[in-house]
Amino acid sequence: MRQSGMAVRAGGQGVSRWAGAILSDRARYLWGIALCVFALSVQGGQALGPLDTTQRTAQQWLVRMQEASRSRNYTGTVVELHASGAMAVSRVWHAVRDGQQFERIDALDGAASTVYRHDGVVRTFMHQSRTVRTERRDLLQAPPGPPGDLFVPPYTAHLLGQERVAGMDADVVWFEPRDALRFGYRFWSERASGLVLRVQTLEPGGRVLEQTAFSAVQLDAGAEAERGARKGFDLAGYQDRSVRMRATTASEQGWGLREPVDGFVPVGCYLHVPVSSGPGDERLQCFFSDGLVTVSLFIERQASRHRAVAAVQGSRGAAHVLIKQLDDGFWLTAVGEVPPATLAFFANRLVRLQ
Repeated sequence: MRQSGMAVRAGGQGVSRWAGAILSDRARYLWGIALCVFALSVQGGQALGPLDTTQRTAQQWLVRMQEASRSRNYTGTVVELHASGAMAVSRVWHAVRDGQQFERIDALDGAASTVYRHDGVVRTFMHQSRTVRTERRDLLQAPPGPPGDLFVPPYTAHLLGQERVAGMDADVVWFEPRDALRFGYRFWSERASGLVLRVQTLEPGGRVLEQTAFSAVQLDAGAEAERGARKGFDLAGYQDRSVRMRATTASEQGWGLREPVDGFVPVGCYLHVPVSSGPGDERLQCFFSDGLVTVSLFIERQASRHRAVAAVQGSRGAAHVLIKQLDDGFWLTAVGEVPPATLAFFANRLVRLQ
């Protein structure tokens, strides 16, 4: 929703600016169940029919929640809470017309910002600094697998019961991780539509690291949701900080993992360069998904003045960042809503290909 509270310790400052953006980026899409369930939605949802909720698998719950998010017009107020006590509130409008998705998110506290999304194109306005940034998020692919099969995320779904959220009845589903490389999740899925009304991220002991929930929501909001979601904003007076993106592969750019990290599969890489930048500012970003969350690996060159510290770590809620100096003047920034040890696995297995 905004950039705040990321505690990256001294060193690697040139890379950490991207970590902050990614950490705050996760919060903006959480209520839309965009925790990288693109791994499922790219392949298309499958109707669940009359299947008993107690028998649904994790991927079946994810399909239902994703379909609800991308097929309904709704508007509401979203509250994000962290274990540290930090809180952020936003207003959300989401609309669908002719198969296209439109979304607008206004930050209601902290630094004033507005995010517009039209399918995979996202435009972020930071009103105080008068800057705007446009990015594409449609370059990612579904995890590989047999034709017609859904990627099976490494979680076991448990229906815990029913509760009310924002005045609506919801199924409470616990996504239990199958190993220590990822966190657990509790979802509150509206019983009639499947829309996620609340989600909690859980440490292994059950402590809630963060929670995002609708405090108020109007489903099937129709024209109101469409007006809000599609309302444009004048670019005059804003400095453009957009990036150009080009799809690529890690191997094409000379990088790879010595061995995979259990449960994560590669789902896309791209090179991005700020429009206003000069030569040598290209930045490689590669995504790895477990079907629910992603890890992003940023690889870029840095000037010698940023080499004072070999590695630094930081966090914002459940999201963590690891910044590490590589060989030949490269730096790695690994970011994801995963335990720090998972980022260390990625960092230690990243190699320069000959």
